Amino acid sequence: MTPADLLIAGGPLLAMDDAGSFHADGAVAVAGGRIVAVGPHAEVVARVAAAETIDAAGKAILPGFVNGHGHAGMILLRGLAEERPLSRWLAATVWPLMKNAGPEETYAGARLACLEMMRGGITLFTDMWRDIAATARAVEESGLRARLAFNMRDFSAPDRLEPEWEAGIEAATARRPTERLCYGLSPHSLYACSDALLRRAADAFRRTGCHLQIHLAETRAETEECRARTGRSPAERLDELGLLGPSTLIAHGVWLTDDDCRRVAAAGAAIAHNVSSNLKLGSGVAPLDRFAAAGVRVALGTDSAASNNSLDPFREMKFAALVQRAVHEDPCRLAPGAVLAAATREGARALGLGDETGSLEPGKRADLILVDLDKPHLQPVHRLDADTLTALLVFAATAADVDTTIVEGRALMRGRQVLTLDADEAAAAATAASRRLLARAGF
Repeated sequence: MTPADLLIAGGPLLAMDDAGSFHADGAVAVAGGRIVAVGPHAEVVARVAAAETIDAAGKAILPGFVNGHGHAGMILLRGLAEERPLSRWLAATVWPLMKNAGPEETYAGARLACLEMMRGGITLFTDMWRDIAATARAVEESGLRARLAFNMRDFSAPDRLEPEWEAGIEAATARRPTERLCYGLSPHSLYACSDALLRRAADAFRRTGCHLQIHLAETRAETEECRARTGRSPAERLDELGLLGPSTLIAHGVWLTDDDCRRVAAAGAAIAHNVSSNLKLGSGVAPLDRFAAAGVRVALGTDSAASNNSLDPFREMKFAALVQRAVHEDPCRLAPGAVLAAATREGARALGLGDETGSLEPGKRADLILVDLDKPHLQPVHRLDADTLTALLVFAATAADVDTTIVEGRALMRGRQVLTLDADEAAAAATAASRRLLARAGF
């Protein structure tokens, strides 16, 4: 018998591995934070001796979701920046307000974001913000897994270059990565950073091998401005500056051309698709068919709660599929399986963590969730095979259906009760932090 710390058994299991493994009555065994067995309930129980068992009867067992793009601290601005296009949304609201956020405000916002993501089944997220220490503190307390990157921007002002660079490189390199946290660089965008800052980021990217996140081709105006200023598309310019590589994660990519997509794929870079944010800001609809045709790795992202306004992976999955079907007038476009893969296995690969998480396979981190299927909006179930369950998760389930969230074999939430954070206190602290921020900004 194989000893295990935890056994989760008794529910339908979607492993989200390359083979598409499904077990109508499945089980996962965990030891030392990693998966040691996955398969039919009877088979796993016959060869595993577990110290603790979670009964998953009536609940779907699947990998935790991956949030491919976000700004956790910006949850403090939820509902404060409505009905504005991206450029005005950033310049008139987001940047002026968030410059008034100190470490305690960022921490309070990030903690609330972690709470919301945990309750929605997100176990891994990637984040761009300036106060990495405060965000890391919130992540550590929550128990989630994250990739954090310092969000640099000097707006081509000569006096801002050195301070911005020093702050960015210090934030990316001062902390030693842990099993759940790693750090990188995030030049905000081509339009918010000088060429000098971007070249320094490219040099560090090349020398240290750190991951890099950047907003790119999010709007038509941004794309046209780049071509007018440089004679290059945003993707060409990113490549020219040395910022396109296997550890590059592009946020949005809404206005990438076929040539751009081939360039991104050839570099081994990935794209985080943020459908709700793009729709809300009127930025456009990302060409997922181009991404797929070029072989680009794609993750799903929520973006911030200031532009979304929720951090709900189920909404992102549903909108991702429905919008593509409407745009292409094709009800078969973007099958549920492909959407769920982008939210799990392919999302982890896009973040460079596909060998560690994103699917339920022996040797991988035990990052998984249980989704309660005993809900009126998930009934009736005429049969429960892999396709039916996948469609239910993508088109019918909601974040409120997540019953249990586990990271590295540790339950962060069980029976909808959050175990690592005080939910009421976190919400109250974020409300107080938002009020302080608004008062400082004179709103």
